[in-house]
Amino acid sequence: FASFYLTVGILANIAGGLIFILTGRPLSLIGASGAVYGVLLGYGSLYPNSRLLLFFIIPIKVKWCVLLYAAIELLSEIGSVSDGVAHSVHLFGFLFAFLYILIFMHRNAIHDMFFKDDVEIL
Repeated sequence: FASFYLTVGILANIAGGLIFILTGRPLSLIGASGAVYGVLLGYGSLYPNSRLLLFFIIPIKVKWCVLLYAAIELLSEIGSVSDGVAHSVHLFGFLFAFLYILIFMHRNAIHDMFFKDDVEIL
């Protein structure tokens, strides 16, 4: 878990930093949010049909929560919302988690969440 968390978090922050440098936007990359979004994708790939309480109230399957958070981050990044949140780092967290799971665990996280009835945990 530690290698997954650290790898995804570091890569997401580096990629986000490069995006901020290339676009000339102010740099705000303090935190582990990219790694947390990566863990969300990893959890979703292992337990896609387990339920959680969104905002402690709304019951939702994890796979739909992952999709919802990815959509919110994508729309926030495309909409260029200047709220001081590094939305690109969150998206890179999803991307590098997907690649980590694909390369090191030989699993397709998206397929496991949405196109597979039961998920085997190795």
